[in-house]
Amino acid sequence: MSYENCQEVINNLENLLETGEGYDVIIYAGQSRIIKAMHVHSIILNTRSQYFRAELSKETIEKKDGKFILRKPDIPHRYLLIILRYIYCGKINLEKLKSLDILTLLNNVQVFNIESLTSCIKEYFTKNKHEFLQQNEKLFKTGEEHDVAIYAGQNNDDSVIRAHSIILRTRSQYFHAELSKKNVKKKDGIIILRKPDVLPQYLTIVLRYIYCEKIDLTKLQGSDILKLLTIVQIFDIQPLIICIKEHLIKHKYDFLRQNPVEILENTYQHKLFSELNNDCLEYICENPEILFNSENFVSLKASIIELLLKRDDLLSDEIDIWNNLLKWGLAQHSNISQDVTKWNKEQITMMERTLHGFIPLIRFYDISSEDFFYKVLPYKELLSAQLVYKVQEFHMVPNKKLNVDIQPPRLKSVDSVLINSRHFALFASWISKENITIKNNPYKFNLLYRGSRDGMKVEEFHSKCDNKGASILVIKIQNSNYIVGGYNPVNWKLSWSDTPNSFIFLFDNYKSINTGIIGRVINPQNAIYSTNDRLQFGSNDNGSSDIMIDNNGKCSSLPNNYPDINIPRNFVADDIEVFQVV
Repeated sequence: MSYENCQEVINNLENLLETGEGYDVIIYAGQSRIIKAMHVHSIILNTRSQYFRAELSKETIEKKDGKFILRKPDIPHRYLLIILRYIYCGKINLEKLKSLDILTLLNNVQVFNIESLTSCIKEYFTKNKHEFLQQNEKLFKTGEEHDVAIYAGQNNDDSVIRAHSIILRTRSQYFHAELSKKNVKKKDGIIILRKPDVLPQYLTIVLRYIYCEKIDLTKLQGSDILKLLTIVQIFDIQPLIICIKEHLIKHKYDFLRQNPVEILENTYQHKLFSELNNDCLEYICENPEILFNSENFVSLKASIIELLLKRDDLLSDEIDIWNNLLKWGLAQHSNISQDVTKWNKEQITMMERTLHGFIPLIRFYDISSEDFFYKVLPYKELLSAQLVYKVQEFHMVPNKKLNVDIQPPRLKSVDSVLINSRHFALFASWISKENITIKNNPYKFNLLYRGSRDGMKVEEFHSKCDNKGASILVIKIQNSNYIVGGYNPVNWKLSWSDTPNSFIFLFDNYKSINTGIIGRVINPQNAIYSTNDRLQFGSNDNGSSDIMIDNNGKCSSLPNNYPDINIPRNFVADDIEVFQVV
C-alpha cells in the first residue's frame, strides 16, 4: 500500500471515531455529572487492542438494542478519547497537555496495556521533563486541583499538605501503595493520609523532591539531614537517598565532628552508606569518648554495641570499655540498682542475659590487676568462673604460660606509657597541617627517650636524642591529667635552633585528644634552645621560657615566643618521653 493510500485509511479511521457512524459499542466514561457516551466500533477495538478484545469477549458483557455497553467510571472522557484516537489511527498530540494531564494519561494508558503509547508518552515526558517538573513545583506550591490532604506531625490538624494523587502514584512506589489501599479514607472527594511520625518540614522536603526533583541540603544542619535521611528511608526514595549520601560524604568530616553517633545509628544497616558508616566507625574508634559521653549511647541498639566491641581499633582503655558496657546494660533495666551489692538473683539473671553476648568481646587480660579486682570482680556473677580464675592467674602468676587464647590489645602498638595512637595522629595533623587519622598516618614515631627508664637528667636526654632529626617531646605533669610538650622539627643540639615550624601543646586531660591545644612559634629565632642542664621551647629575658625542663623533671613556663596556652607556670614531670618523627 502506498503512503498516500495508507494516510487515507488513517484519516478515514479518525473520521469514523469522530462521527461514530455505524457504531456498535457505547463506552460511558467518567463519573456522575461528567459521564459522557462514546460511540465506537467493536471490529476496530478487537483488531487493534488486546484489552478491548478481552472486554468485548466476556459472556457477562452488557448489551442494549444490539449495542455493547462498556462503563469506564475511573477514566475521564478526554483521556479515553486520546487513547481511542491512538487505537483507531495511531495519532496523538501531547503538546497541549500539562504535566498533570500527561501523568494522568500515562496512568490510564497503563491500564489499557498499550505499550507503544506508553513508550510514546514516557519519551515525550522525558524530552520535556524540565518544563513539566517546573509545572509540578508550581502545583505543589499552590495546591491547585489537589485531591490528597496529608496531615503531618503529632498536631497534624494544623499541618495539612495538599498533594495530587496522580503525581504521588506515578513518582513514588510508597505513595502508590498507600493510595491503593482499600481502606484509604476520603472526605468530600479528597483522599486523607495521616503521617503523625513525620514532621511537616521534613515531609515537605520529601514531597517537593517527588514533585520536581529539587532539594537544597546546604541550608540544613547535620542533625536535620540525619532526621531527613530516616524519613527518606521510610519512603524508600532511592535517588534522594543517594543525593543525601553524596552530600554527607562530601561534608563527612564536618558531620562526623558534630553527629558521629547519630550518623552511625542511621547508616549502619544501609548498604548505600557503607563508606560513610566505615568512616563513622573509624572516627568513633579514634575518639571513643564522643560515643561514651553521648546521651544517645545508652539507647544504642545491641547490634551497634557488638559492632564496636569487635573493633581492634577502639582506642579506649579496656576498663573504660567495661565500665561503659555496664552503663549501657544498666540503662536497659531501669529497675536495677546501680549498686551491684543490691542486686537480687532475678536482677543478676537479667543483666547476665543482657550482657551475655558482649562478655567474650571484652579483653579482660588487658585490664590491670587493680582495676580487675575493684571494677570487674564485683560483677563476677556475670562472668564464667573459669574466666575469672584465668584472669587472676594471669596477673598473679605472670611467668606461667596460660593455655588460653588472649586477644591482642585494642590500641595499636605504640611504645609509650603516656599517650596512644590517637595522640600521634593528632601530632601528625599538627605537623603536616592536614587532617590525618590513625589509618592514614604517614609518620612513624620512634621512642628515643623515657625519663622513668633512662633517668631524668638532661644529659641523659642529650645522649639519646641529639642529632636524631625532628622529634616530639611529651611531659606528663605530676598529680594531674595534664600533658604538655612540643615539636622540634630539627636536631636537638647544644645551641639555639631557628625554626618556623615548631609548636608547643597542652592536653588538660590526656585521655581525651579533644582537649588538645596547640601554640605555633611566634618568634622562630628563639624557637628551641638547650644546654647540658636544661631544655627550652622559647626564651625570656629573665632566663625562663615557654617550656623549660631542668634536671630531675623540674619544669616551668612563662609565655613569650609561643602563644599562652595555659600551661602551668611551675610543675614537676611525672615522666617524659621523646619520639623521633620519621
